Amino acid sequence: MVEVVGWVKLTGQHTDDTLLVMIEESLYYAYSDDSPTLAGPENHLAVVAVVTFKAADKKLTRIPKRVRQRVMDKKLRQLPELKFYNSNEKTRTKMLQMLADEPVEIFALVIDKEGRRVSDSPLNNGIVLGNVAAIILEDKGRVSLTSDRKFVNPGDAAQCLDTAVRVAANKVPSGFLVINEPVDSQRESLVQLADFVAGAISYKYNWNDAHYYQIIKEKVVSEKLVRWKDIKADYIRQQKR
Repeated sequence: MVEVVGWVKLTGQHTDDTLLVMIEESLYYAYSDDSPTLAGPENHLAVVAVVTFKAADKKLTRIPKRVRQRVMDKKLRQLPELKFYNSNEKTRTKMLQMLADEPVEIFALVIDKEGRRVSDSPLNNGIVLGNVAAIILEDKGRVSLTSDRKFVNPGDAAQCLDTAVRVAANKVPSGFLVINEPVDSQRESLVQLADFVAGAISYKYNWNDAHYYQIIKEKVVSEKLVRWKDIKADYIRQQKR
């Protein structure tokens, strides 16, 4: 069974000394973002991308800053954060190229809503995050996952993370996983990198344009296409057991 599955920091849960030591010993760190979101246009596939690496690397965290300095004009440098969809071709390309030069691995979950309108609720986002976590955990075994913050209300955030924990625990028979409190992407450059990866993959699926994807293709370890109704039905079945 999964050695430890939990989330930390938001309410102080699971913060005993043993777990904190295990968090520090996690072999892989993962940062995720989505583009478009689950509640995006009904005819678009939702894409969640995760950038993983073995240890904190200052070169990775500095990539957005270096792109601002080298590529963007002064006006664009004032944007609060770099995002794929508020950037031009040159910025997108440079960001992805610099990421592809680093020792990272990319995982992606592509969700086909089949034209359905899906609400951006804590439950639905928790189901998606749990499925993403399970994919990485199956491959890496020991993972500390941090996602972009979606919910400001503590109750909504807790429901999302609790759901993600349950989904991942039900899907993966063994391993160690911590799902950290989500972070503000304006303050976390690693989540900004995940946003650019999600944008590149979304271009491939939603606009039939893979030229951004080709830049990061060699770094993609897993790219899983699922139907929303299937992962939602799987969650409901698990709750009835």
